[in-house]
Order: sequence, then structure tokens, then C-alpha cells
Amino acid sequence: MKRLLPLLISGVLILGGCEAAGGLSTAPTARPAETPMGEAPTPSEREATDRPLKVFNNAFDRSKRRIARAIRDLKSVGLWKRLISERLYVIEIQSREGVARIPDDGHLADASLQGYVDDEGSGGRCYILFYPVAIERDLLVQQQGFELGHWPEPPPLRRFWAAILAHELAHCFKWDGGEPFAEKWEARALTILADAGIP
Repeated sequence: MKRLLPLLISGVLILGGCEAAGGLSTAPTARPAETPMGEAPTPSEREATDRPLKVFNNAFDRSKRRIARAIRDLKSVGLWKRLISERLYVIEIQSREGVARIPDDGHLADASLQGYVDDEGSGGRCYILFYPVAIERDLLVQQQGFELGHWPEPPPLRRFWAAILAHELAHCFKWDGGEPFAEKWEARALTILADAGIP
């Protein structure tokens, strides 16, 4: 699976996606926090409020249900809270559907982190974009490799979505950890979810 390294662009930290909710709501995206110069500060430059974390699942169709289930699965095994930074205020998750919208780089999901403010508070905003068709294709390739005896057996689709979500949340938790940090959380999630009997 391909993965991106973090890039710092115009005061917004863009963290590359990878290969590899209870209380969910859908709401429009609020505006990023702005400095007097008009540049969005990074989460490390601002203090998080005491407001509860906001989670917006704005994905489409089946992806919306799979993401909601992935969030529930991570919560059920205790990984969700461990992957949420104290400075994080909003998590927004979307999906890009269709074959034509699969990124050329082969990534299964992307994550970005930036400062965020709305009428109720402020803090970090973790934006995650899933590519569902790329995920399904990646699992198919893994299965073919397994059948040929080259790779281990791939995880079930449900467990894979949760592990990818854990990977992307890890990018937002520690942006300077890069792919090694996120990959460790992905592998940890796969093991913990399997041990918990998540299908």
C-alpha cells in the first residue's frame, strides 16, 4: 500500500493518506481559524477549547455506513480515544465515490490537519477523505496475492475500513510522526480488532 509523507503548505498541514460513530452528525464545514494576516494557524499555534469533539460523517451511501461502523468499532475496542489529540476539536470525514475519482497515486484515503474555529469553539480540524473503490481494489489485490502464496491473508472489509480510519486519525494525532507512526497504529488496530472478534 502506498502512503504519503506530511507536507506543510501555507500554514495548513496536509497529511497524506494511505493505503493501508456513535454521536455522528452531518453538518456543513465551518471556516478555518484565521490570523490577522489571513493565514490559518496550525493546531499547535492555538489552544483547544473544552467543547466536546465534533464528528461529521459526510460520506456518501455505503461509505457513510462503513465509516459509522468503523468509528463504532474503534470505540468498542478503546482505540478511538487513544487516537484523539487533546487539541482536536472537529473530525470531518468524506468519501470520493466512483472509479473516475480514484487518485492516480493509489492512496486509499487522505488526511489533513488545520486550525479551525466556529461559533462554539476552536481547535484542530482533522479532515479525512476515503476512496472506497480504491479500498475494494486494494483488498482484491491482497486476496490475489494471498491465493498465490505471496502475502498474508487480507483482513475482512469491515476490519480494513476501521484500520484505515485508525491510520488517518494517527496522522492527525501526531502530524510529525509520518507514515511509520500511522502504520504502527494501523497494524495495532488490525490486531486489536481481530482479537476482539470484529469481523
